[in-house]
This record gives sequence, structure tokens and C-alpha cells, in this order.
Amino acid sequence: LGQGRGEGHGIDYAAAFNGTPMAEWYAQGLWQRSHWKVQNLCNALRLAVLYRSGGAYLDLDVLTLRSLAGSGRFFAAEPVAPVNYTALNATPPKRRPPPWGGEMSINNAAFRFAPGDPVLQGLIEAFVKRWDGMFWGHNGPRLFTWFYRKSCMLNSVHYNRKPWCRRLRVLEPPSFYPISREHRSDMFSAESSCGVKRLLASVFRRGSLALHWWRHSFEHVFRAAREGKAADATAAAAAGAGAAAGNNSNVSSPLE
Repeated sequence: LGQGRGEGHGIDYAAAFNGTPMAEWYAQGLWQRSHWKVQNLCNALRLAVLYRSGGAYLDLDVLTLRSLAGSGRFFAAEPVAPVNYTALNATPPKRRPPPWGGEMSINNAAFRFAPGDPVLQGLIEAFVKRWDGMFWGHNGPRLFTWFYRKSCMLNSVHYNRKPWCRRLRVLEPPSFYPISREHRSDMFSAESSCGVKRLLASVFRRGSLALHWWRHSFEHVFRAAREGKAADATAAAAAGAGAAAGNNSNVSSPLE
């Protein structure tokens, strides 16, 4: 992938799921019963790979800012309600609730575990038992949030300074989601508020590990950019051809 930063490998799905609680689910082709086959297959694959090999999983649109070494096993939470950026316009006093609010959802775009971790095994078993490919997010963030709430006997996932159950860390939203999904467009807006900029500066100082920038939400931006470049190239080529034709018309033929 360039400069020794990574390697690309083909995926043998059968081998990846072999030896995990998902082997039969995959072999029976249940993953094909879905409106989002690729997305749900990826939801399953990330669990199987970490269950077999351990390590950290990150979506490709998660941009790392710091090393994950020493972060231990973790889930990463994102805010449920829109972030209150106004709260960052002034330095909040001590003990004030964080600006992203109390209730959180656990996203599956970033998590880290050792191979064979019982939490991963429980997640995979829940994935297979609760499998439903017809609802967006059911086998991803909704599964992770449901599993954690059930395991810890919680009604909801809330910001909490106390140790999390089962020695499992749930990193606060600024760790991986300093910009919430509701405000993702602000990252590409020339009119983004001072609150968003203050949030970014604040969470980076407080040790954000990464930035999830919700790439799927910006396909129209990239498409427009590509189309714009293509249009510019076409216009440049046309202008170049016109200039060449004009120049040729001004050159007298030696036969005249």
C-alpha cells in the first residue's frame, strides 16, 4: 500500500470463517439473505478475523492520529444525540457532562481484542443467533450495542466514569468519533461553525486516537470532484484543440 505501511491480501472467506462459530453460517450461505450482502459479510468477517488472529479492526475511513499500542481491548462509542457544539464555546467547568451527552451507541468501525477473546466469541454467537440481513446496522452497531447492554445488564450505554464491566473498556466518543455522524458534512463545509473547530481542537488535545470521517456520506463530494476534473480536462482539451486550429489557420501554406 506504499512506503511499507501495509499489505493487501486476497480474502478466502471459507478459510477466514473456518474454526469460528460463524463457519456453518457462512457455509450455508445465510449471508446472502440480505439487502446489503457485502456490508453484512464485512460485519461478519471483521469479527472472524479478530477471533482467529487478534488485533485492532478499523474501517478504511478511520484515520489514525495516535498509536493504538497500549490501548488494550476496547469498544469505541459514538454519540446517539447530536453533539452540543455550543457547550465548547466556553471552557466547561469541572464535572460538567461532556458535550456529546450521556447516551451512546457502540459502533463496530473500531475495536480491539486478543485472539479467542470470550467477548468476541459471545459477539459471534449473538451475530449468528440474531442474524437478520434486512435491517441496516442490525448486524453491526446495533449488535455491538445490544451485546454490551445485555452482558453488563444495562438499559442503555451511558457515559460513566466508573470501571466498565468484564474489564472491557468502552472508549468515549472523542476517541474515534470526534465529529458525530449528524455533523459529518461540516468537515467539508466552508461554513462550518466555530463550535466544530473548537471541538476538533479540544478532542485532539485530549487524546483522540483517530477520526472516523464517514466516507460513505461524501460519495457525492468525490463524485462531483471527479466529474469536475473530467469536465475541466474536456474543456482544456477542447480549448487546446481550438487554439491549435486557430494557430494553424494563421499559418500560410507554402502552396498558396
